[in-house]
Amino acid sequence: MTNEMLQVNDSKATDTQARRLLVAMEMGLKTWRLAMAVEGQPKKRVKTVEAGHYLELGQAVAEAKVRLKLPEETPVVCCYEAGRDGFYPYRRLTELGHEVWVIDSASIEVSRKQRRAKSDGIDADKLSELMQRQARGERALRVVRVPWQEVEDERLLPREREGLLEDLQRLRNRIESLLFTQGYREVPKSARGLRAWLEAPRVLGAQLRERLHRDIERLSLLEAQFQAVEKEMLLKV
Repeated sequence: MTNEMLQVNDSKATDTQARRLLVAMEMGLKTWRLAMAVEGQPKKRVKTVEAGHYLELGQAVAEAKVRLKLPEETPVVCCYEAGRDGFYPYRRLTELGHEVWVIDSASIEVSRKQRRAKSDGIDADKLSELMQRQARGERALRVVRVPWQEVEDERLLPREREGLLEDLQRLRNRIESLLFTQGYREVPKSARGLRAWLEAPRVLGAQLRERLHRDIERLSLLEAQFQAVEKEMLLKV
């Protein structure tokens, strides 16, 4: 065998080793649809696994390597759209030794011809195409930076505070709307103030009065939770 032939064969072997298995993950509530393809090749292998079943996912990846004639040690790149599952799949899959791209859903909406609702996930076939383009060096996907688990945990408290504020405002608006229909335009904002207001003589139907009592109890609970979160945040400063 000539030196030139040896060089060609060595080049082919290197190319084979360099190729990665790209795994596009369409993550549903009950199932995950995987579109698996060799980097730089159009042929795909599609497999559906139980959502959150990482053993089954690993078996599907191993089977794809055999069917696509890839060595067992071929690197794997998994890609999924940030959504309901958060960053947990990223952490599990990186523990298994895979590279993981978590992509920003907003970047996909811009690149697609048809608009979609925020709750609609990108399909695995489309994501597989975008992964191939990204692997070629194009900026087809916006890969987000995954925070450390401790950092993500620290964000929960301010997010809870924000959610409680929204719930409080929504409930207060509902109480005001109910009373507005009865001609009462100026009412207290707090649960304590509303209880005292309701104890005074008022022209209110029995069902409405019962409804208000229940809403005021909810409001009291939300106020207590909000105060507890605020106190905890002050202790962390």
